[in-house]
Amino acid sequence: MKISTFLWSLVAFGTCFVASVHTMNLVQPYYAFMKPRYRPDTAFQWGVYAEKGFHFKGYGHDGCSSDPLGIWQHKQNALAMLQGFDSTSPQGTLLSMLQDDQPTCSLLCFKGALKHDFSVGFSGRYYMSHDFSIGAYLPVYKVSLDCPAWSAETTTGCERTQQLLLDSFRRTVRTLGQDLDINGWSRVGIGDLTILFEWTRDFEQAKEVLKNVRLNGRVGPSFPIGKRTNEDLLMAFPFGNDGCTAVVFGGSLEVLLGCYIRCGMDVELTHLFGNTRERRIKIDRDQTELLLLRKACAYIDPGLIQHFNLYLGAYDLYGGLYLNFNYEFYKHGDNRLSLTSNNFSNNIANTAISLEGWTSHHAIFKLGYDFASVVGNDACVIPRITAYTRIPIEGTRVILDSSVGLMLSCDF
Repeated sequence: MKISTFLWSLVAFGTCFVASVHTMNLVQPYYAFMKPRYRPDTAFQWGVYAEKGFHFKGYGHDGCSSDPLGIWQHKQNALAMLQGFDSTSPQGTLLSMLQDDQPTCSLLCFKGALKHDFSVGFSGRYYMSHDFSIGAYLPVYKVSLDCPAWSAETTTGCERTQQLLLDSFRRTVRTLGQDLDINGWSRVGIGDLTILFEWTRDFEQAKEVLKNVRLNGRVGPSFPIGKRTNEDLLMAFPFGNDGCTAVVFGGSLEVLLGCYIRCGMDVELTHLFGNTRERRIKIDRDQTELLLLRKACAYIDPGLIQHFNLYLGAYDLYGGLYLNFNYEFYKHGDNRLSLTSNNFSNNIANTAISLEGWTSHHAIFKLGYDFASVVGNDACVIPRITAYTRIPIEGTRVILDSSVGLMLSCDF
């Protein structure tokens, strides 16, 4: 089979199931802990996983836990959202009418039920000679935000703010904010398509404890076909790299200790290429991130993504049973905006906390069974099934959830 035919067939396979720079670390099917293990002497490998998330939790600018809508600021400033506009504009006129009320009248605490309804991912690898392979990875996600609501910090002496702003807050924000919608939403779509060229080789060791060393190196592009940030919805994050083409570099080292224990480390770096489009920006330093009323055309220079994974596992227990523990660290560098016009300040636009980098830490537990012990290594099809749970430990400026998933792969 030609490589080009294999890649197009993989995309078609993923599409038939679809028929349907981040604030949340959604699982990608090419992540090291998600990819089915390399099995020598096979030609193809297909994989699919399904995941369900539970209990979204936000981690704020200071690393403390918060509501998912409060990861950038604990309180949103409804008065500051009107600042930076011309005094004769509708925003400036409304601001002048509210100046006599106390500043705390406009401080709002936002809360919302963010849900990771499901994720599904598809993968396929074609093994070539000299330990090289090429693989393609495509995810699908469904995420929703239910019942976003807010409460004011104070009510005393806030009559004008309540009457002119808060009583019709949703309508006012939409009218003055270029269709900014602070209602709930539900989004489903594909993520980015990633193609990886890999080299994997085993080096057997004739030692008492160390039996094998496995080295892996990989590189490949990620194509921005996934659903992007919706600038007009509340916290509607992208399902990939938000329209940015990327290049993924990675490598791993694994050792086999005795007959059962495998441990190793994996390092992956992703370089993102920026793009230009209309984005919501800050036009005043006091504005808060959920209530940005102005959109402007801007180029984004994304930060480097660093992904580290340490793992320890016991394999070939009672036939093909295996257990595995992973520690995952993910870091996204700072982003930077460059406005394409001189109507607004680059310096002010780049004070947005949402442009700052974010980190996440996860613990991952896997339990699976390799049916090679049942069907034999020479079988036409060798399946493998794995159940896993992914538990957040901590993070900064990020939304994380606990999740459970099931992976199925077949080598043939």
